[in-house]
Amino acid sequence: MSAADPIEEARRVAGGPLPQESEVISPTRQTVCGGLLEPDAPAIKAEYNGRTYLFCTRGCLRAFWSNPEDFLAGKIEHPIDDDEGD
Repeated sequence: MSAADPIEEARRVAGGPLPQESEVISPTRQTVCGGLLEPDAPAIKAEYNGRTYLFCTRGCLRAFWSNPEDFLAGKIEHPIDDDEGD
C-alpha cells in the first residue's frame, strides 16, 4: 500500500478544495506591510476602525498613522529607514 498524497488527504478531510496558499493560516502573524512575526514575538500594534493591525517597526507605524486609509490601500510606501528619529 502506497502512502497517500498529503494534498489529496487534506482535500478529503476539508471536504473540498483547499484555500489558496496565501490564505492558509500559518503559525506566524502577518504585519500590515506584509512582514511576518513569530507567534510569541512582541508586536507593535495599532487599533483602527475596530481592527488591530500589526507593524514590523515604529517607522512603519508612523507611516500608517500619517494616513491610515492610503497606507492600507498601498498608496504609501513602506519607510526605508524604519526607525529614523527613534
